Amino acid sequence: MNEKYIEGLVNLFHGVKKRRTPGDIIIDNEPLVDEQEIQKYRSAIGTLLYVSGDRPDVQFFIKELASHLQVPTRGAMRSLTNLIGYMVATKDMHLELTGTNPSRSFRHGAEGLTDAPQYEEKDGVWLLEVATDSDWSGNKETRSSTSCGSIYLGGNWLHSYSRTQKHITLSSTEAEFVALVGGTSEGLFLRAVVAHLVDGDVELKVYGDNTSSIAVASRDGVGRLKHVSGRLLWIQQRQQCGDLQLRRIDTITNTADLGTKVLTGKRVKLLMYLCGFANDWGDLGVAEFEEEKLKKQNRERIKAVRKLVCAEALETNEKHTSTLVNQVAKRLMRLTLGALLLSGGEALSLPRQSNLQCFVEVETTTLSSTWTTTMLVAVVFILVIAIVVLLKIMHVMHLKIEATRDTMDWVRQQLRQGEWRQRIRNEEQRRLGVWLETDDEEESFHEEAEEEQQRETGGSATVNGHDVHIRRMTKEEFYHGAEENLESEMEEIDVEVLVTPAAAGASSAAAGPDATAEEYDYDWDSIAFVVCRSSWCTW
Repeated sequence: MNEKYIEGLVNLFHGVKKRRTPGDIIIDNEPLVDEQEIQKYRSAIGTLLYVSGDRPDVQFFIKELASHLQVPTRGAMRSLTNLIGYMVATKDMHLELTGTNPSRSFRHGAEGLTDAPQYEEKDGVWLLEVATDSDWSGNKETRSSTSCGSIYLGGNWLHSYSRTQKHITLSSTEAEFVALVGGTSEGLFLRAVVAHLVDGDVELKVYGDNTSSIAVASRDGVGRLKHVSGRLLWIQQRQQCGDLQLRRIDTITNTADLGTKVLTGKRVKLLMYLCGFANDWGDLGVAEFEEEKLKKQNRERIKAVRKLVCAEALETNEKHTSTLVNQVAKRLMRLTLGALLLSGGEALSLPRQSNLQCFVEVETTTLSSTWTTTMLVAVVFILVIAIVVLLKIMHVMHLKIEATRDTMDWVRQQLRQGEWRQRIRNEEQRRLGVWLETDDEEESFHEEAEEEQQRETGGSATVNGHDVHIRRMTKEEFYHGAEENLESEMEEIDVEVLVTPAAAGASSAAAGPDATAEEYDYDWDSIAFVVCRSSWCTW
């Protein structure tokens, strides 16, 4: 896939984060209102529909998002951004074409994970395979099912699709049957195209992982599925005529599962690996494939042990339920593995006797060994020490957190007090028009020095046209009065103006004989002053 399309989507949606999986389809039916967002959504879906043919792992999500083209919703927009983030993280995925044998099956890539394909390669015959799958009522809003098909030619991935079924199916068998019919129609069309191009024999095989749907397609009539539409039964006639072969495929290796529902990241990587896709590092799905192979081997071992237990039960003429037999089989397999690891293969050289007695003796011998008991005691001792250390660390961290919380509370309290004092000071400044003392000691020292110099040099201030000397209140006086009498009201006081003989003549004509005192409205708790004509006064 050309990376320029992904770059265009990233430029359209800025800030998209990389994701390992596309996530689930988000259901939020609130429609988008912004016309620009709606245009961006439709443009992005158009680009994704164009590139969906190269990425079978995103076809299901693109199909679901394309259903909201007419009325885009907020949930669809969020799902779209998640899908773009996944495509950015996996933009190095590409298809690798391997093999030149046209009769090779794609199931050879799953050797070790599933049974070998029941197919013999024929010279001069082109093998066309279609793997089909379906979910059942997977859509949470409409309860419709989704059909998916993956088409292979000569073992190489050719095409895939993901489509919503038009009718509501009443069972998983019916849904799988509808998907099987759809995959068969696609295969017959491509078979005719390939036969025309290669001018040779083309053999068509259709795979499904539902045994019941394959049985319905292989017989005549509908049986108990009387509600199935007759237009779907043509596959029975085609199968009987030999135009196609129906085969069952294991669910774990069915690559058509990619386009039916939301899958986990490991499952997606495994199926992409089976489809023939790889990344730049060459490790796409390799670890997941090996993990599934190991699980399959363990399941086969459990089955083998179960057969041994059943044989022992038959010898003793005792009846055991299937659940009990499975539990015993798992238990014996664990004992076998433990004996192989601890005894260094001694379980393989046991005397010839019944299988059940061999396993019991191996367990008894292993558990009674002295060094095994010592090792278990050592492990328990180490775990106890680790738990004690962790508890100690948690206690220390708790103390640190409490100390930090107390410190933060004290800092917040100091900040609130400072803001409260500053607010009172600012209110007094605005009301009086006088700059009051701040909390900075250095600034207070300079101000006091300037006042002392002003008194020495004979400087004076003017209040109502009279010369006065002003002394500022100290910080202690200001805060003492403000903190004790905050609720007091404004009081009216008389400020007496004492006229000096030098200025009596100059002011008697303008002020008159009764202008010896003036009244001021003032907050007694904050500040008080006396205006006079003497040498200086205190305020």
